[in-house]
Amino acid sequence: MTSTVRRERALPQRFLAVSAALAMFVSLIAVLAPPAGASIDLSIPIDTTIHAPVGSETLLATVETGDLEGLECSVSADATNQTSVHPGNDLVVASGSSSVVLEDVESVPGGTIEADGVLTLGSTVTVTLIMGEDHTFSAGITVLIDCEELPEDVSVSVTANECAVDEEGAPLGSVNVEITPDSGATVTLYSDAGMQNVVATFSGSGGSESLSPGTYYWDAEAAEGFQLTGETSGEFTIANCDGTVIVTSGDCTVTSEGEVPGFVQVNIDPDAAATVTVSDAGDNIVATFNTSGSADLDPGDYTWSAVPSDGFDLAGPTSGSFSVADCDDPEEPSTDVAVTKVDLVDPVIVDSDNTTAEITYEITVTNNGPVTAEDVVAVDTLPATVTYVSATTGTGTCSHAAGVVTCDLGDLSAGDSVTITVVVETEAVGEVTDPTVINVVQVSSSTNDDDPSNNSDDEQTDIVEVLAETVDPEVLPFTGDETGYMVAASLVLMTGGIAALQVARRREDG
Repeated sequence: MTSTVRRERALPQRFLAVSAALAMFVSLIAVLAPPAGASIDLSIPIDTTIHAPVGSETLLATVETGDLEGLECSVSADATNQTSVHPGNDLVVASGSSSVVLEDVESVPGGTIEADGVLTLGSTVTVTLIMGEDHTFSAGITVLIDCEELPEDVSVSVTANECAVDEEGAPLGSVNVEITPDSGATVTLYSDAGMQNVVATFSGSGGSESLSPGTYYWDAEAAEGFQLTGETSGEFTIANCDGTVIVTSGDCTVTSEGEVPGFVQVNIDPDAAATVTVSDAGDNIVATFNTSGSADLDPGDYTWSAVPSDGFDLAGPTSGSFSVADCDDPEEPSTDVAVTKVDLVDPVIVDSDNTTAEITYEITVTNNGPVTAEDVVAVDTLPATVTYVSATTGTGTCSHAAGVVTCDLGDLSAGDSVTITVVVETEAVGEVTDPTVINVVQVSSSTNDDDPSNNSDDEQTDIVEVLAETVDPEVLPFTGDETGYMVAASLVLMTGGIAALQVARRREDG
């Protein structure tokens, strides 16, 4: 027994030496670690015989894991070199917060014992013996730790680019695929949601692919030893390219060389963006354009429509109408000439101090456009009860004959106005035959007028006539006390609904 005790006390020294050697072995494995995803085997040989009480625990080995920390491993005991049978000896293999038990490792000489569960490596691995009923543990057992290295993270980025027209005018977009790190995954691109029709496959660092407008789908598969982070599948859409259609037309014209037919001009940008058809009034197609161009047309009414080509959306109008005029019936230019008239004083008063009165009219002629009005003439027909005094204009000349003022204004550009001032004189006091004077002015032009409703205007002016008559004070009774105020009332003439009253008062003497 004494030698046995001495042997047991000497065991830790031997195991420290074994542990140090195993630590160097593990460090070497960490340095020479195989590529991602490969299997890593750690072997911990137990070559020492131990005698100890039943149930006692003996630390057989401690090994540093180094860069292998975090790997998940299976644990087994290989008794190939072991020939003795000692029932009940268990080995506890622990690392970090996890541990597994190799039960009854010496029950079958030359056999292999598998531990239940998975060992997640911490910074060290320990192997501890729990002694069985024979009080003896024989040498020749190797603890095998089989680990799968943790997969490396890989990410995939899929970016769609906008549609652009290539050199041949076809609409094309593109997709960029980035795989980080290189060769960590394979990305497959499909043209259908069921992911059956493969369009492109990307590996390595990724790449780019030209694509027609449409919706596409993709998925990614990690390579061996890698695990995907972030999105692993998705979809994207390459929108249609933009296109425009502009349709203009021209009328038939006559030149020194003869008639030039009417035409339609179609501009398609880009050229392959649309098909344009032009139809006559009977819905008969008279011209078709797949690219920009023009066609001669007979006089008449036409419609057009544009259908976008595959991969294009049209911005702006996609249909419209136009007319081509006949050379024999050219469309004359037209404009809008208008006239307004106001009197500067209303009503005007004639009395014994002002035997007649002047009425001043201000006439404004305006060309509202859109073209120049040629040979503009304003005619002011004066009422029979007034007398012409003068007429002036800022443009052109004015003349008077037989109660009619005629102003020749010449050409009036679009947006321009001319002011005419006409002065007339009323009938004398006591001779007013009509208290309401209505003056009418009209304007005309040799250019077609779009709106004749504003070619004339009239202005009504009221004339108030006041007649004063002195009344003999002896005829009127006294009206009050000895102040002696005598009231003389004038003759009141009602004109145009307006009453004027003149009152004279004279104080009675004494």
